[in-house]
Amino acid sequence: MWLRWGDETLVRPSGSVRRAMEAGLRVFDQMGYETATIEDLRLQSEMSVGSIYHHFGDKAGLATALYVQSLLGYQERLRAVLASPHGNAETVVRGFVVEHLRWAAREPARARLLLQRREIEVAPLAQARIDATNRALFGVIDRWYGPRAERCEIRLLAQPLLHAVWMGPAQEYCRLALGPSRGWPPDGPDPLAGDELATAERDLADTAWAALRP
Repeated sequence: MWLRWGDETLVRPSGSVRRAMEAGLRVFDQMGYETATIEDLRLQSEMSVGSIYHHFGDKAGLATALYVQSLLGYQERLRAVLASPHGNAETVVRGFVVEHLRWAAREPARARLLLQRREIEVAPLAQARIDATNRALFGVIDRWYGPRAERCEIRLLAQPLLHAVWMGPAQEYCRLALGPSRGWPPDGPDPLAGDELATAERDLADTAWAALRP
């Protein structure tokens, strides 16, 4: 079952596993987790029910695997911002916001899945893996942030206040843009495309840096 896979295998699966996960992402995004059935997954993936159960256990197992896969892919982009050789405080604060928005624009189905976490029936072992993944990223952020806060390059805030101030507005913007209506406002332009996305990147990055600059 997928819980035994390493991160690289989960993020970049091959063969029937990849086909099942791509089909699962489409089905859950189009139908919703609660509505989707194993039969829907079987039809979309063109795999047997037995194969789906073998790799993922059940519908919840497939949804959770997709959640962890999406989380790892998203966090990989944030880690790249932190690793930039030109990553001074302002550049990284702005870069996190911009990458968050661009990832959601590139991967709207995965972004919606992360936003709908509470709907998925996550097993305890999977929850432990999710928690460990999040702790690892927060550890990397803390190691970047702590020395810069001590040098007064960035405002000193405790977690989770730092995360709320830094990323909260961008996450709320994405939640509205990617909600059940598949776009907000429903009759307006796509908030995660073109000029709308460019404006959001600029304004939300400005907001984050204004809140965190020393």
